[in-house]
Amino acid sequence: MFDRIHFKKAARTQLAGHWKYPLLVSLIMLLLCACFGLPELLLTDGDEFVSYSVTTAVDIEFVYFIFNIISIGIFGILILAATNFFLEFSRNREIQGLNSFFEGVGMWFRGMLAGLWYWLWIILWGLLFIIPGIVKMFSYSMMFFILAEHPGVSVRKAMRLSRIMTHGYKGDLFVMQVSFIGWIILAAIPCGIGFLWLLPYMQLSYTHAYRFLKTQALTAGVLRMSDFEESE
Repeated sequence: MFDRIHFKKAARTQLAGHWKYPLLVSLIMLLLCACFGLPELLLTDGDEFVSYSVTTAVDIEFVYFIFNIISIGIFGILILAATNFFLEFSRNREIQGLNSFFEGVGMWFRGMLAGLWYWLWIILWGLLFIIPGIVKMFSYSMMFFILAEHPGVSVRKAMRLSRIMTHGYKGDLFVMQVSFIGWIILAAIPCGIGFLWLLPYMQLSYTHAYRFLKTQALTAGVLRMSDFEESE
């Protein structure tokens, strides 16, 4: 049974007394996200800034498009790096340093491609209606975990494996996401400082959910270990 309470409790237990490196990972991610959000903020502050920054021959919509593509790729790298760190942390919370995080950064091409591929399909499904896009977000939610744990699996295959693993559990994943809303509101109140603690809590909770879903898929026979060892 998908037990979100157990996953969240396991995350809190592992984090207790071992916050240092998870907090550093959160800080790196938040700072980089803020850095990449600043140019977009400047672009939306008004046409006056834009007119002095780019030539009139450049369509502002094209600038937005390029910036968003770059941002999605960078965020994909950060998500893969953080996922790699918390997978290792869930196995051994006594780890010292951020080696596993930077190992994830070293897989930058996979992370960038995964981010672009993930959001391409979310947007395409979202063009139908909002609900299908949300459903697919949970369907593909295990994709980065698969890529981090199994470097030999391609991005396309990781998406397919995630879809198989989450079959019948998308509702549970949705409820788990909703259960964090109260914490998200509290984290946002003190200028977002609370996210330094909330992000590790959420990421580690989903790491435990991933391990459960993978075990269930293997036990049910819908997936085999060879599926995680072979690329398309």
